[in-house]
Amino acid sequence: MIKAIVFDFDDTLEKYKVAKHYAEKEVAKYIYENYGIKNTAKILSDIDLYYMIKGRTKKDIRLYHRELWFHDFFYRIGIKPKKAEIKKLVNFYWKSIQEKAKLMPHTKKVLVRLKKELKLIVISDSDGNKAIKLKRLRKLGVFGLFDLVITGDDVNTTKPDERFYTAAFKKLKVRPSECVMVGDKPEYDLKLAKKLGMKTVWFVYGDWAEHEKNKKFNYVDYKIKRLDELISIVTKQ
Repeated sequence: MIKAIVFDFDDTLEKYKVAKHYAEKEVAKYIYENYGIKNTAKILSDIDLYYMIKGRTKKDIRLYHRELWFHDFFYRIGIKPKKAEIKKLVNFYWKSIQEKAKLMPHTKKVLVRLKKELKLIVISDSDGNKAIKLKRLRKLGVFGLFDLVITGDDVNTTKPDERFYTAAFKKLKVRPSECVMVGDKPEYDLKLAKKLGMKTVWFVYGDWAEHEKNKKFNYVDYKIKRLDELISIVTKQ
């Protein structure tokens, strides 16, 4: 019997990529207006990818701190910034993310429906500070629907790592076999979950889905393209 559903956050519940691209463009605009340097959005995107991969490889949440990213950014464009400027840009970056943060279609309706019978959990990598992600959940109007939110800051590691799941199981007193994991990146969101004994649902969305569309994953139990498809899957369990 299913008692809990665990959700990835970025690009599963929230359209993160859209907000991220907007923030990169806004920062690039700021850099041009204040330093006269053009076309820096691509550098920001490359830095994002570099530290995301490095963070997962080294299991080091410090690599997700945007202060580090902006230090690297200024180094690449040949400017030595003051600490205050780094802090200002980090705040500006997250403010821009917040402005464009939107839920995936049907998300709130689905969460409200599932909340009637199940415990709902979010697990997500750190943004450098858990408060940043909690603020977005509140802005999106869904924070109160979750029984538990676990980020890398809570378990001092990056996804995929068993500590995210064991923390959730212990806190909510559920077994892996009683949980469903939903995420948009099979290798990072679902492989370990399946190994632990959870049911897995691949939310087929975005560039990742396009890259992986011809692959078959033996650790994916279900595939959905809309979050409201999740309701029929859960009620069958």
